[in-house]
Amino acid sequence: MCGNRTHALSVASRDTTNCANRAVVFRSCAVFRSDVRKLRIDMGLLLPRIEITGRYEVSGQVLLFPVRSQGDFWAAFMDVAAIVKIFGKELEKENVKYMSADRLLVDFKLKSARFKVRDTVNHGSVIGEAMNQFLNNNAPEIIEEMRPAASVSIAKHFQAFLNAAFTKIPIDVWLKP
Repeated sequence: MCGNRTHALSVASRDTTNCANRAVVFRSCAVFRSDVRKLRIDMGLLLPRIEITGRYEVSGQVLLFPVRSQGDFWAAFMDVAAIVKIFGKELEKENVKYMSADRLLVDFKLKSARFKVRDTVNHGSVIGEAMNQFLNNNAPEIIEEMRPAASVSIAKHFQAFLNAAFTKIPIDVWLKP
């Protein structure tokens, strides 16, 4: 929820799908540093395109007018440069040492973004097209405003993914000093 007395909007998304995994091509891993003793890994990645689809819901009030919209959304982010810092810790199960991602930090920048929403509540209304125009005309500012929360969310999901892998492969198999 954001806003004050004259502007109050609540936005939620669900059933979000990252479509990038269909054809993710890492153009480069520009930076890769590690400190094996401290279980610390830093890397920089360049992703040419990430697409996301899902459902959205917006409700609230802008000035004196109630605003309500929900439907499908699509977003594409081009030339994403990401920095990932992994802080690992050692786990031991049955005398075998594993690593888990204890903390993960993610930051990113992108060259451009495109958005498309399809309002399923206000059929034939101008609100959906107005939202598309607003999102695309103000994409850099919107991305910058959402970047801290998006970084935390991406880190949370990426950490769960890494831990699923790290806790199945012993450290001495994949990370040798």
